[in-house]
Amino acid sequence: MILYVSKCNDKLNSKELNTESISEYLCLNPIYPVTINNKDAKILMDSGAYQDTEKTKRLTFEKALARQLKYEQNIGVMIHRIVAYDFIGDLEETLKSNEFLVSKRKELEPRQLVLMIQGNSTYDYINCLIKTLNIADKNDCIGFGGVATAGKVNEVKFKLLDAFKLGLPLIFEAGIKDIHIFGVGSFTVLKEIKKIMDIYKLLNKDIDQINISCDTSSFEVRSVMGSVINIETEKWEKTFSKADKYINYHPADLTTENTIKAIKIIGSV
Repeated sequence: MILYVSKCNDKLNSKELNTESISEYLCLNPIYPVTINNKDAKILMDSGAYQDTEKTKRLTFEKALARQLKYEQNIGVMIHRIVAYDFIGDLEETLKSNEFLVSKRKELEPRQLVLMIQGNSTYDYINCLIKTLNIADKNDCIGFGGVATAGKVNEVKFKLLDAFKLGLPLIFEAGIKDIHIFGVGSFTVLKEIKKIMDIYKLLNKDIDQINISCDTSSFEVRSVMGSVINIETEKWEKTFSKADKYINYHPADLTTENTIKAIKIIGSV
């Protein structure tokens, strides 16, 4: 499993974040301007839809795409994956965003399209997936959205796992090999995803062809708060207090250390 490391800042508490020196796989968001020094980086360009959750703040699909491409121009690196401007919990709007991105396929080549699936229930999720697969190309990536709280909220976790369990064979039969899970960096949840894949292997499905990736900005947030990943237990531990900040740890350095550990753990899933 591949972790696309979120880069939301060039500096953290006044110290440079060398995110693209840690991994070539980066997740960027047009809401947060950054500089990219690694011109070989494989960039997943999010749409900014998660930040535009209020309908009054929503852009048109055309303007959302223009924002992504303008961001690409500013960083001077062609993006590897470009994400549809979905709407959390809104199946119909998400389907429209996928249709729009598909209509731009030719002019966006060779960028890979990430078509999103959303829903307030497992039924909605699978309904959205089936309709999305009808317009998808085998070279596209399917993105599971609206599940960023899966590591904290059981209802969201079970919705994701159920949707993945039911959706994986549909994606496989469609010939699509790439799946991205948005906003999820929980080791526990990702291991559950891996267990589902192992079950399909028992059923003689060649699931090894499927590439799973994920992203999260939570590593930066938890590092700022003084939490440390225990590489042996593969769990977060609250290690430093507020009084330790800048004395016994610097948020930027701890973010780097935790991210390196997370890449190793997630890479083994």
